[in-house]
Amino acid sequence: MRRIAPAFSFRAAEAFLNGFTNYEKKGSFTLRRGDLARVRRLLALLGDPQRGLPALRVTGSKGKGTTCLILETLLSRAGLKVGTYLSPHLECVTERIRVGGRQISRARFADALGEIAAAVEALPSPPTYFEILTALAWHVFRREQVDAAIIEAGIGGKLDATACCEAALGVVTSIEKEHTEILGRTEAAITRQKIGIGRRGAPLLTGPLAPRLRAVAAAEARRIGARLIPWHAAIAFAYEGGKASIASRGKLPAFSAELAAPDRAFAVNAALALGACALFLGGLPRGAARAAERVHLPGRKEVFPGAPPVLIDVAHTRRSLAALGATIAARFPGRRTAVIVALSRDKDAARLLPVVARFAGALICVRADPVRGASAEDLRRLSRHPRAAVAADINAALARARRLAGANGLVCVCGSFAAAGQARTLMRRERRAR
Repeated sequence: MRRIAPAFSFRAAEAFLNGFTNYEKKGSFTLRRGDLARVRRLLALLGDPQRGLPALRVTGSKGKGTTCLILETLLSRAGLKVGTYLSPHLECVTERIRVGGRQISRARFADALGEIAAAVEALPSPPTYFEILTALAWHVFRREQVDAAIIEAGIGGKLDATACCEAALGVVTSIEKEHTEILGRTEAAITRQKIGIGRRGAPLLTGPLAPRLRAVAAAEARRIGARLIPWHAAIAFAYEGGKASIASRGKLPAFSAELAAPDRAFAVNAALALGACALFLGGLPRGAARAAERVHLPGRKEVFPGAPPVLIDVAHTRRSLAALGATIAARFPGRRTAVIVALSRDKDAARLLPVVARFAGALICVRADPVRGASAEDLRRLSRHPRAAVAADINAALARARRLAGANGLVCVCGSFAAAGQARTLMRRERRAR
């Protein structure tokens, strides 16, 4: 296939990709079954690189990125060369495509995009940003001859571009009321979208679901013919004092593990990854628990030391924000906490901000995404926090939060991938300058 230019730079690759519709930036769209035709056509023009490659597909309201990276670590430990596709990215688009435990280089990304550009441009209807990246990931995985692919679904899972693979195993980490304009107004509708990643005859492992959603999940799994393996029937789990005890039950290959975990959410994700690995391989590789506990995903309760330290987390649902508050209470007890929050317009700020307010001594609202982000002033007003303020951008918000927290306090950034990514870029720049 032709290249876009004789010397296709990473900057040119980004410009080419950004010329296509990016719904991650727009935020509002509708999932339709017919939309898969475009990405299927693109993959066909590339020779269907997804066919014949064993794949594990992961969806969920929260925790899917961490679960994917733990799975990547476990399968790699078993001797497999693993390709991993993640979304969205925090700082650089190359974060989305990983081979052998590392994100691909900018040069490899640019080369690979150049290799598929002719197919992209040959489509009668232009593909989207996410569809191109999904096809690009499969193209890279075939070129790199990976043994297995771990695919993080986009929104929902049932009808997004990642649905074009016949996954040998599906994992649903969690289900919360989110993206209601796209996935449906009720948790039941959202559950059907996420359980929809299942394939006829293939196992589908779910994380802890509210009792009211278990019947919905079971009915949808029966409808599509997937072999549902619910958390309560598959995994014995306990978490206390930073330690998790995990063991399989009857529906999984036998295993047990004890591992250190910074919080309960990480421990649940690790349990799901261990269970999925056992299903995929028929057991766990030696040292699985130690390997799992060393995994850390950037922007997930990530701490940059300092006076005060800065804690960055992409939490943007009620449960994940509540879990962030619990982590702050456990790891930074008694500290004055200045919280920087940015939410997308499609989030129910009136429901989320009271959760943030519980652990915010001071609250600084910012619009991190100029297109999808809710206005800082709207967030301040909806928060009803007595010490709420607005900032022009993340840089200004960090400066103000540090002053409010003081050297012995804590700064926390949360609410969106955009805020976490921008804060992380600034913190890493500061670290390099020291």
